[in-house]
Amino acid sequence: MHQEVKFLSLKEPQKRVLLKALGYELDEEDYVVNAETGKRLLCKYTNRKISLQDASVLPGSTIVIGSSPYALAKYVEEYLED
Repeated sequence: MHQEVKFLSLKEPQKRVLLKALGYELDEEDYVVNAETGKRLLCKYTNRKISLQDASVLPGSTIVIGSSPYALAKYVEEYLED
C-alpha cells in the first residue's frame, strides 16, 4: 500500500515562519541555520547547504532538505516506499 503525499509550495514569508517554528533561522546569506548553534544546515542526501529558496520541509516531519530532484527521490525511497 502506497502513502499519498501532497507537496505544497510556500511563499518566502511562510517558509521563514515554518523554519523558525522548527528551530531554524536564516543567516546573512539566507542559508538555513540551527537557531541554537548558528551552524548551517546541510541536506542529509546531498550534503549541501540549504538556502531559503531551496528549503523543503517534508510532509509529516521536521526534516528539512534541499529541493533537488535527487534529494526528494532519496527521501521518497527512504520514508515512503513500501
